[in-house]
Amino acid sequence: MKKLILIFALLSAPVFAAQMQAIVPSGAMVTLFDTPCKNAMVLEQIKPDYHTMFQAGRVTWSGGERQLCWTIHNGDVIVVDDAGVQAELPILLFAPKGGI
Repeated sequence: MKKLILIFALLSAPVFAAQMQAIVPSGAMVTLFDTPCKNAMVLEQIKPDYHTMFQAGRVTWSGGERQLCWTIHNGDVIVVDDAGVQAELPILLFAPKGGI
C-alpha cells in the first residue's frame, strides 16, 4: 500500500509536493521536480520519442551537483544525468521534500 501511495504522489506531485527527494546508498541526494526536462545535455541521451515522459531533477553530493531527467518505469524511478550516468532507483526511496 505504501508503494501505491508513493507512486500516486510522484505522478500527482503538484497535489503533494513540488519536489520528491531520496538519499541513495552512495550518500548523494536525488531531487525530482514536477517540471518537464529541458536539459539539452540529458535529452540528447534519450530517444526523442521519450522526451515528453521525462521530468527535471538534480543529484547533489559533497563534491558537486549534476542536472538530471527522470521518469517512472515498472515502479522504479529511472534517472539520466548530464554526465551520461543512468540509474534505476526504487520508488520507495523517495518522499516529499521535508518528509511525509
